[in-house]
Amino acid sequence: GSANKLDDYEEGTFTPTLGGTSSNPTASYYQQRGYYIKIGQLVHFEFFVQTSSTSGGSGSLTIQGLPFTVASAGSWDQSVATVMYHYLNRNGTDPQVTGEISNNDTRVIFMQSYDNGAVGGVTTTALTADGSWVKASGSYRAA
Repeated sequence: GSANKLDDYEEGTFTPTLGGTSSNPTASYYQQRGYYIKIGQLVHFEFFVQTSSTSGGSGSLTIQGLPFTVASAGSWDQSVATVMYHYLNRNGTDPQVTGEISNNDTRVIFMQSYDNGAVGGVTTTALTADGSWVKASGSYRAA
């Protein structure tokens, strides 16, 4: 009965924007779409961002505007997002790109890693071509 009642369900949209971990780039967009479903504390999201131009910014590339603040978890317990991209300039040869969902934050940070190599951020200047796009989906626990 009431112990199994689903009383916290929400669906909605949000507007994802490009950002940087140190300073935000200036961006013009063709498209910005974000969708989410929240059940209890669990939030599942999907977004698509396509730029017409970007400039400036510093640090690692982020997508800002997740609909709920991420709960605090241990440093090794953070959630990740699956990422797909077009015209994303990465460092090195064919790194794997993943989105890290940071504690107590409302953004996804784009990280890259290599076989037997270090993990580092994708730079804010990575989406430089007209028509560059990135899309991702993931889940996290809301605060």
